[in-house]
Amino acid sequence: MIAKLKSIEGIEEISLTTNGLLLGPQAAELKLAGLDRVNISLDTLDSARFRFIARRGRLDKVLEGIEAAARAGLGPIKLNCVLLKGVNEDEIGTFLRLSADKPLHVRFIEYMPIGHDDACWRDHYLPLTRVAEEADRLGLAYEPLPEGPAGNGPSENFRIAGGAGSFGLIHPVSNHFCANCNRLRLTAEGDLKPCLYWVDELSVRPALGSPEAMRELFMKAMRIKPENHEMAALLAGDAQSHVPTGRRMSQIGG
Repeated sequence: MIAKLKSIEGIEEISLTTNGLLLGPQAAELKLAGLDRVNISLDTLDSARFRFIARRGRLDKVLEGIEAAARAGLGPIKLNCVLLKGVNEDEIGTFLRLSADKPLHVRFIEYMPIGHDDACWRDHYLPLTRVAEEADRLGLAYEPLPEGPAGNGPSENFRIAGGAGSFGLIHPVSNHFCANCNRLRLTAEGDLKPCLYWVDELSVRPALGSPEAMRELFMKAMRIKPENHEMAALLAGDAQSHVPTGRRMSQIGG
C-alpha cells in the first residue's frame, strides 16, 4: 500500500502513526517501500503502566520498534504522549530527559474528549502548562524551536539546552489551534472528517472515479471546517454550538 501511494504524483511524504508493537521486524521493509517517517504512540516508559494504558502488548517491543525505525532511517521519529492526570504525569521529566538524550521528538498531547464526554475525561484531563512547570522544577533549561521536525503540524516545539531531540506541546483543549488547522482525515470507511471532534463526515464513495467530483468534495470539506471545536467550552460546562462525534478515535482512525 505504501509503495502504491508513493508512486502517485503529488504525494511528497508518507508518515505512519503506529503503536510500534510490530514495527521492529518491518521498519526496514517499510523504508524501502517509500515510508518517510513514523509517529509512535507511547504514553509511558513503565512496563506495568504500559499494560494498564495500552491494554495489550509489551513495552520492550515498542522500544525495539523505535530503535529499528532509527536504524532504517525513518526520521524524524516522533513519540506521541497523551498526558493523563493521576496516571502518567509523574513521567513528564523522564520524557523530557529522553528528548534531550536521544534524537527523538516527544510530543505531549492533551487528553481530548473525542467520542466521549464523561467523568473519565474530566478526571484525567491535564493542561500542558504542567510540562513547563516540571521542566522548571527539574532545572531543565529549554528554548523554542521556530521550525520543528518535519510534519510538525500544530505542535509548539522546544529543545532542552544541548539536547539531541526536541519536545512539543499539542494543546487542543487549553489553547486550541483551530485557526491554523490545515488537516482533513479520511476514515477507514471512506469518510472525510473536516474536524476530528464534530460529527460531520463526507463520504468519498460517490465521487470515486471522478477527479472533479473528488476535488469538489475535498473543497467542501475545507469550507465546512468549523472555526473552533469548543472543547474548552465543554470542559467549562458551557453549551456548544454544534454536535460532537459519538465515535472514538479508534473508530475514526487514529
